[in-house]
Amino acid sequence: MKKKRIAKLALALLFLSSSVSVSAGLPNFDYSKDFDVGTLESTRYETSFGVENNLLLHSYTFDLAGASTVDAWLFNPRMETGDIYTGIPPLTITLFEVAIFDSGDQELYKGIVADHYTFGSTMRAHVGGVLPAGDNYYVRIAGSQINDTALAYQFQMWATPVPEPETYAMMLAGLGLMGYTALRRRKQSA
Repeated sequence: MKKKRIAKLALALLFLSSSVSVSAGLPNFDYSKDFDVGTLESTRYETSFGVENNLLLHSYTFDLAGASTVDAWLFNPRMETGDIYTGIPPLTITLFEVAIFDSGDQELYKGIVADHYTFGSTMRAHVGGVLPAGDNYYVRIAGSQINDTALAYQFQMWATPVPEPETYAMMLAGLGLMGYTALRRRKQSA
């Protein structure tokens, strides 16, 4: 029960502090960055990023040559710091959100927080889904932090090709042929 109250308080402080720091921090730092990954394949795209600010909005744009299942994982390497009871030093909370968008800026898949630290900071976040072949999809990462200005993350994403219907048809034909052969052998030996 106490942890829930602490988490609610932390979220309220996060929104309060981020609105103050946005107006104070934007002239000195461009918190929005776009990265072009190119054609996403089964080889993992990996990167690490750190910034001396308490807000970030990053997008990783990619193309798909064929229908694929896209997976993206974010890891927050910064554990929570601070003392929740005395406030000395103040508790640092870091939150991340991930989502996949199409070229028309329509959200296709909203990510989930897979793991979190003790007081609610994001530890790992995941987003994934099946996408048709196309250009200019992007994964958006939004991050915010209270009581500190050192956001960091590690990011991985990859695409796994989805088999075409012809592949399934050939597999079923092969299984049918194997079943027919086994049945024929059984009848011959009887």
